[in-house]
Amino acid sequence: LGVEGRVIGESIRCPFHGWRYDSTGQCVEIPYCEDIPERAKIRTWPSCEANGDIMMWYHPQEQPPAWEVPVLEEFSSDEWSQPQTWEFTIPNHVQNIAENTCDPVHFQFVHRMPITPPNKITVDEDGRVLRLIADATESDFPSELQVAMHNPGLAVVRNVYGPGAEMLVYSTAQPVSKNETHMRWTLSVTKNIVDVAGDEMMRGIKEGIGDDMPIWQHKVYKAKPVFCKADESLVGFRKWVRQFYL
Repeated sequence: LGVEGRVIGESIRCPFHGWRYDSTGQCVEIPYCEDIPERAKIRTWPSCEANGDIMMWYHPQEQPPAWEVPVLEEFSSDEWSQPQTWEFTIPNHVQNIAENTCDPVHFQFVHRMPITPPNKITVDEDGRVLRLIADATESDFPSELQVAMHNPGLAVVRNVYGPGAEMLVYSTAQPVSKNETHMRWTLSVTKNIVDVAGDEMMRGIKEGIGDDMPIWQHKVYKAKPVFCKADESLVGFRKWVRQFYL
C-alpha cells in the first residue's frame, strides 16, 4: 500500500488488485467480488499530521503513543517566513546525529567558531525533553542557540539573534538502517530579518552539514566512550537517550 497505493476518499486502494481499506484497516471494497472475507483487515498505526509532516508511532511491544508531536505555530504565523524544507541522507546511526546537537565543543573545531560557546543542558521534570542553551555570540552570526530535543529523531532548534529576530529549524530523522538516516529539516525566520539575512542564515545552516559529513561518514559509535570532566552535555545526552531503548 505504501508503494503506488492510492488514497480514495477516506480509504486507501491497493495497487495490486484494487482492494480498498478504511482508516480502521478493514477492507471495504473488492472491485471484482461482493463478498469481503472477514480476515481482510490490515494493521493500522497511530499517526498525526504536524508541522508539514505525517508522523507514525511505532513501538516494538505495541504500546500506545507516550507523547504528542509538538506543533510549531510559527510555521503558520504571519510573523514568520514561508517554511523551507530540505532533505538529505547521512551515513550514520540516528543517535550519533542527535548527539552532535548536544556537542558544543565541535562548534569550535568542526564549524570553526572562535571558541567553544558556553552552554548548559537540562532535562524536563518528567524526563522527556532534553534542552540545551549555548551562547554563540562569538560566531559569524552572533546568536543564542536553544535546542529542545524530544527524542533522537525530533528536535526543535532556535537561533535567537536579538529581540524578535530568530531562525527556527524543525529537525526530524527517519532511520533507514542501522547506519543510514534520512533527515528532513523545515526552516523559517522571523519576517523582520528575512530580507536582510534570512536566506543567508538558512544557507549557512545547510552548509554546516558539509563540515559534519566527513566525520559522520567515518565516526564509529562507542557504547562506553572516554569522556572528560568538561563533557557534561555529552554525558547528559547519553543518560537521557537511554529511555528510548528497550
